[in-house]
Amino acid sequence: PRRTVRRAPTSQPVREVAPVAAARTAPTPAAGGDWERSLAERERELERLRRILEDDRLRYQQVRQPQLQ
Repeated sequence: PRRTVRRAPTSQPVREVAPVAAARTAPTPAAGGDWERSLAERERELERLRRILEDDRLRYQQVRQPQLQ
């Protein structure tokens, strides 16, 4: 069995990263015609992240239950 070291709680609150990233990539009203392109790019990014999550989930299950391989 692996040993893990517990970290002491940090004194600073943990920041949410997603809202900051979303605000950075969200189109502005001045962009006008770029809304559709921006939405399409964000949908592609979501699909890429879903594939990564599914791969990680499968890898985790294989590690946790090696007898099912």
